[in-house]
Amino acid sequence: MTNRACICGAVDCQRHRRRDWVQKPRLAGSYGAFYQHNRQILLRRAGCRPGTGLGGACEICGKPGVPGDPLQADHIIAVMDGGGDELVNLRAIHKSEHARRTAHQGHEGAKRRKNSR
Repeated sequence: MTNRACICGAVDCQRHRRRDWVQKPRLAGSYGAFYQHNRQILLRRAGCRPGTGLGGACEICGKPGVPGDPLQADHIIAVMDGGGDELVNLRAIHKSEHARRTAHQGHEGAKRRKNSR
C-alpha cells in the first residue's frame, strides 16, 4: 500500500484508511473507488446538490452547474500525463468545458506520440 494524502489531509491516515481507496492502474475509461470517492467530495465542496452536478460553482468561470451543463470532476493533470485521482488534482468544471479540454488533451497527446517516433 502506498502512502497517499488522505481526504483529511494527513498522510496514511488510519482513521479514513480503506483498502479500496488505494489507486490502482486502470483501463482506459474506467474509474475506481478512489476516484469516485474523491469526485463526490469535490462536487460536495463545490456546492453541488448530491448526485446531480447542479448548483455549486465552476472553477473556471464561477457560474453554477445547470441541467444542460452540470459540473463534473476534471483532472488538472490528465491521467495519461501521469496525474492521479487525488483531490488536489481534481476540480469542478462544466461538462461543456470538460469536453473541450478533454478533446484538446487527446489532440495534444496524439501529436506528442507522433513526434516521439
